Amino acid sequence: MTRRLVKAVFIGIVLYLLGTKTGIVIAGFVLTFFVHDHFHQITAIDKYAYKSPLHKIPGISKLLFFLTVLIICVSQSDPVLFIFVILSMAIITVFVGKVPLRIYLSALFIPISFVLAGMLVFRYDLSFSPLSLSIDEAGTQFGWLLTARVFAAISCLYALIFSTPLSVLIETLQKMRIPALIIEFMTLMLKFVYIFSTMYEKMRQASRSRCGNSTFKNGIRSTGLIWSQLMRRSLEQARSSYDGMLARGYNGKLTFLTRPVKHRIWHLLFAVLYLTVIGLRLGGVLAWI
Repeated sequence: MTRRLVKAVFIGIVLYLLGTKTGIVIAGFVLTFFVHDHFHQITAIDKYAYKSPLHKIPGISKLLFFLTVLIICVSQSDPVLFIFVILSMAIITVFVGKVPLRIYLSALFIPISFVLAGMLVFRYDLSFSPLSLSIDEAGTQFGWLLTARVFAAISCLYALIFSTPLSVLIETLQKMRIPALIIEFMTLMLKFVYIFSTMYEKMRQASRSRCGNSTFKNGIRSTGLIWSQLMRRSLEQARSSYDGMLARGYNGKLTFLTRPVKHRIWHLLFAVLYLTVIGLRLGGVLAWI
């Protein structure tokens, strides 16, 4: 989906520069069905992370816990384990972390839809001698298993990012002695993604205020116009933002002020209990489930 989106944006920009109105309409038609409101979620994730009660838990504890569960999911092939992780991470994120269910499900839409589309490769077997299309039972089972595994891993990642603000995550990575270049690259990349998404929201609101979406045809054309101008304006805004960082003394090292948090005994007890349940399942003690 990402490649298609980038390709559609590139084609829209090129055709707009060439002055082809048909190209604007085509790009708008494609992007209308691929983008939806997912750019708004990018800017909202950090907001919900700050609001989450789980942000008071030390970042190093959350990072180690969620990454441990993720590694277990990736290395195992137990469907019951995957279902347990998916449901438990949803409960942690939505009910404990106070993230709206609509936001959580919408955030899962893009990666899960991509995985489900890829599952078709394992489900169907195309033969050219003779030309035939058949359903492979073994491929279908493997496809569903792979989908559940990826779904569980994504649930772990979302539980982490919906409960850990970016500043806390960066501080945690610094404590873990992650190379500064990697941390800086990740931070600036996320910052520019935020600029890109914010600029898109402003341009879309401006289009709506001028009744750019009054009809289906106008909506498609407005979307094409927005995307044809979005890259140029985003680069200008990113350049201005970088100049502002230099004016404030940026020297290649990012420093964040974070609030000190205390380790609670119930944090450790929950992690031990959760991993114990997983261990019992993998060890065969809970094989009856």
